[in-house]
Amino acid sequence: MLVRETRGHAELEASQHDNSHPDTVLTNRQIFLRTTITEPALSAASQAGLVNNLNFGLSWGLFPILFATTGMPWTASEFSSLCTRQCGASVNSS
Repeated sequence: MLVRETRGHAELEASQHDNSHPDTVLTNRQIFLRTTITEPALSAASQAGLVNNLNFGLSWGLFPILFATTGMPWTASEFSSLCTRQCGASVNSS
């Protein structure tokens, strides 16, 4: 599959954009207020992104450390062998 370069289209669109609008230059404070209080859609998107990043941070960062310190299995092969011993069933780890 071939994909054509779209940089020229983006540059053309940017050159036709009116940069005199007051929203083109925002301070960090204005951005913070807009994304947390004044714009409900941006606030919801920011909150969803925060929750998503928190979930990934816990699952990839904290849980392996927790599992390693408590002696719990945290690799697929360790989990599979534990489940086979405890349940008498095999787990497909593919």
